[in-house]
Amino acid sequence: MSQPSDFNQTGQFSQKSQLPYQSPASGGGAQTGTSGKAIASLVLGLVSIVGMCFTAIPGLILGIMGLGDINRSHGRLGGKGIAVFGIVLSSVGMIWTIVALLIGMMLPAVQAVRTAARTVQAQNNMRQQTLGMLNYESEFREFPKQNMDGLSWRVHILKYTGHDYLYNQFHLDEPWDSDHNIQLLDQMPEIYDCPNIGSLPPGFTVYQVPYSDLDVNPDGPQALFDTSGEGVRFGKITDGSSNTIAVLEVDEAVAVEWTKPADWEYDPSDPTRDLGNVNPGTILVAMSDGSIQQLPANIDPETMQAMITRDGDEVVSSDFGY
Repeated sequence: MSQPSDFNQTGQFSQKSQLPYQSPASGGGAQTGTSGKAIASLVLGLVSIVGMCFTAIPGLILGIMGLGDINRSHGRLGGKGIAVFGIVLSSVGMIWTIVALLIGMMLPAVQAVRTAARTVQAQNNMRQQTLGMLNYESEFREFPKQNMDGLSWRVHILKYTGHDYLYNQFHLDEPWDSDHNIQLLDQMPEIYDCPNIGSLPPGFTVYQVPYSDLDVNPDGPQALFDTSGEGVRFGKITDGSSNTIAVLEVDEAVAVEWTKPADWEYDPSDPTRDLGNVNPGTILVAMSDGSIQQLPANIDPETMQAMITRDGDEVVSSDFGY
């Protein structure tokens, strides 16, 4: 009688028959290594997190490919956790990339809005200054003098701009740098603080009036203000108040103490000197009628001269107003 196939010739049960059948295709042996794609994904993912955002997409692709290779290897390849971690890091890197792109696209628009807002504020400042001058003229029948008893016109229009309390603190018969008046320098009203400049010392301003030094330029058309010591009446603005500049936004380099009677001296040979750098490309001015105009920095010198002088009978050829 034949013996069962599970017994060997000595009658002992075959140990080999207890082992499960393994197909050669199953690859059920030990791991042969870690997926290189998984490692590359982790490296690229880490790099994308620390700032090299362009490695995020390759890292994500390699992570997915590496994870697929590991799953198909039936255990021959390791590194599944590495691949998953690489995919996560690369995904985070992609999010950072998208956020960075959006921020980069939005920054110019945000900057443009801020610049526009600052320009509007500067225009409002200059409008209040010229309205203060016009209110002063209504009471005294002349514009404030550029230098009045050693104090700036900016001080003398304070009570016409809603700063009566500060105006009443000045000793009007003393110069700007007297022991008493110098203490008020740091109390500069906001209307003299240019929003486009953040680096001026406290108490300094770029809002100045154009004036003619009659000792230097006694002949020819004069600016709205001069060194004669007399205030200008509307009747002397023969070019028209809407055509004559009252206040300028000058460059930061020539800023002055707001209480000091120091301003922008008109030079007929260079009528755009020290202008046009606060708002690059433009010169912000206030006209004698209270209107605000934004002139191109490359304005024709003859046109600028015509707008500065009050009695030159020039014709302004272009309208730069708002």
